[in-house]
Amino acid sequence: MNAWVRFAGWVVLACGAAAVAVGATTQPAATSRPVDARIYLDATINDKPVRLIVDTGASHFLLSRSCANRLNLKVTDPPTGFRPRPGEVAVGKTETCIVRLGKLKRDCRLPVVDVPKALIGMANFEGVVGWPVIQENIWEIRGSERRLSLLKELPKNISEWTKYDLLKDSTVLAFRAASANSESMAIVIDTGVADGIQLSEQQWKKWRRENADRPATMHAIWMPATGITASEVCWAEKLAFASFSIANVPVEQSPCIGQGTWKDYQASMGLFALLRQDTILDWPNGNMYVRASQSGQVCYDHNRIGAVFVPGGSKGHDLVAHVVDPSPAHEAGIRNGDVLLKIDKLDVSKWQTDPSVLPLHRFWSRQPGTRTRLMLRREGKQFETTVELKDILQQKADKKAVGRRG
Repeated sequence: MNAWVRFAGWVVLACGAAAVAVGATTQPAATSRPVDARIYLDATINDKPVRLIVDTGASHFLLSRSCANRLNLKVTDPPTGFRPRPGEVAVGKTETCIVRLGKLKRDCRLPVVDVPKALIGMANFEGVVGWPVIQENIWEIRGSERRLSLLKELPKNISEWTKYDLLKDSTVLAFRAASANSESMAIVIDTGVADGIQLSEQQWKKWRRENADRPATMHAIWMPATGITASEVCWAEKLAFASFSIANVPVEQSPCIGQGTWKDYQASMGLFALLRQDTILDWPNGNMYVRASQSGQVCYDHNRIGAVFVPGGSKGHDLVAHVVDPSPAHEAGIRNGDVLLKIDKLDVSKWQTDPSVLPLHRFWSRQPGTRTRLMLRREGKQFETTVELKDILQQKADKKAVGRRG
């Protein structure tokens, strides 16, 4: 690691920066304990430990304001009235501090982003290290182990891996898959997102038309530029992008607004998709190598209610429903715009002051057959309903079909 990214003025690129999943977690098939779906780096700021994740979908080193406050770092905010351009996010700047990432040490000022109150305490990290900060090396990502390792040289059996071209003109980690007819497709690898494949708007609409009968659940994610967005999530037995294909992954539309860097951008791969493969990134030579994961299977512990409740309304105080039809939530009479008040005896309307309320996904990812009593409000009137959780996404296991050509 020999380079630090610089950020201009008061902005950073928006996409991929500090993405926080609101809806789902991952867990091993053999256990019921949720897995921490992040790749961490050993890091300190002013000799104090910080929890930083590697976010290859981010273009910068970013620190949360709560972490800056914890470290007593002075933060200078943008001038009043400053407005970033589309695809950029306004950030503050810390005072100069000493940052150590492993053996790397630098004196620098760090960009600071504000995390919504709804997510404070849910995010299990305090900042992200973007791809340009660490790219100048040979890295191995073992997806199922969530481990990033620095390699001195390529493995001797590298000829047995499938090779792709890295996009060296990119501010995030991306590669290009090409086909026999010279068609190419750009794909982003985004370790800041815990989920599977996020398709471009065009690709999502095409895939959804062709798979209109697929059951779907809901998912919510936060990014600095887009805020909290809710979207449908389905299950794909196979997705192919020119010479690259991957099997048995959750699929949704990408919330990013700035992936138009390449006209042939098709999709982003989150951490769950990376569980399906081992990856070597040879940045000096511009190559990426992929093989099927040598570890065991991992199940996607999905949202079994088919709805998410995220801050909405004029002031964002209410937890507002986003519901897919059909789903257990829809069958129970819950509709878009309903406000969640209680889950069984838990008063979730106090989510801003009661730390025991969030995250809500722990209720929606419980075992199928679990019955949950909900109180909601619609147009000023309260009502109660009971939802029975169901397995919505029918998952299959085939870890071999990863990174195949053709």
